[in-house]
Amino acid sequence: MSLVGLLIALLLAFLIGGYVAGRLQAAPGPSTASCTRAVPGDSIILAIIGALLGAGLVDNLSGVTLPGLPDDAPQSLGTIFTISGILALLFPFVGGAIGGAWGARTGRRRQ
Repeated sequence: MSLVGLLIALLLAFLIGGYVAGRLQAAPGPSTASCTRAVPGDSIILAIIGALLGAGLVDNLSGVTLPGLPDDAPQSLGTIFTISGILALLFPFVGGAIGGAWGARTGRRRQ
């Protein structure tokens, strides 16, 4: 369920970003997504902060037992992660392209 929320958030964020870029005619929508993937500086900083905070919380959660995966699961966890990763990379490009085309069309109509 959290994957659906993540995909919707990515799609909407890049749809809006692509719309603005297309409206300003600064860059087409897909390049908005490309630039975000090419310059992951903020993501790296946030990952480091998350790893440091997570390492501090591990000691507090030492007595907690988490439920395991069912033995009769139809798919392996690697397959699920792979498909989720592909979708998380694909949705920003789709949202950026649609938003860029929408913004460019609206920008041309107003001129």
